[in-house]
Amino acid sequence: MDVRNSDVDGVQLTIQKGSDVRGQVTNQSATPIALDKLRLNFRSQDSIPDSFATIMGAIPVDASGSFFIPDVLAARLSLQVSGLPDTAYVADIRLGGVSVIDSGLSFDSQSTTSMEILVNGNGGAVEGMVLNSDRKPAANATVALVPPDIHRQNPMMFKNVQTDEMGHFLIKGIAPGDYTLYAWENVFPSAWMNSEFFAKYQSRGRAIRSTASGRVDTQLDLIPDETIHR
Repeated sequence: MDVRNSDVDGVQLTIQKGSDVRGQVTNQSATPIALDKLRLNFRSQDSIPDSFATIMGAIPVDASGSFFIPDVLAARLSLQVSGLPDTAYVADIRLGGVSVIDSGLSFDSQSTTSMEILVNGNGGAVEGMVLNSDRKPAANATVALVPPDIHRQNPMMFKNVQTDEMGHFLIKGIAPGDYTLYAWENVFPSAWMNSEFFAKYQSRGRAIRSTASGRVDTQLDLIPDETIHR
């Protein structure tokens, strides 16, 4: 609404109560995870401003894995889980018994909803070296792990790290599956999550397959800065 230099009459605002969400975090692996260290955060996936989604703050989880979120706005949201060990990942999110980990969560107003979050401590890992065009280690390069198309709407499936001074990188807590690794000399944060940007570099990555508790060793070619600006 844009109100300039005159009064506005006849505006009616309707205030509705949001959904009450009761949920449970379950560790499906034998690797211990301190569930009371976890925090849940929502992000907007539609026209609702992110400020409305994030105003709920970090939602705590108790030692048994239970949580309660009152008055969740009627919107399409994604969920981020923080506080997991670096070897762990979110295996699934179920809303009313239906998996929504890729599609996002849609809430109706004035209803009570059950949510289940499955976490697993046996994530895979990938490590390796990034080399520039002179076949020398590339320090401070951005390495991004990108999932296949089916999971590209799920921000939790993406991971990124910076290489050290020796061009080495290590990514942990990867859910089992197929991915592609990319290494950029210079790239805007999260640009690889933008489909239009990503389409330019699909042929520049290296495919890997992650397995439970497995480790992949690989070597990446640096995508140089001048390529980014073409």
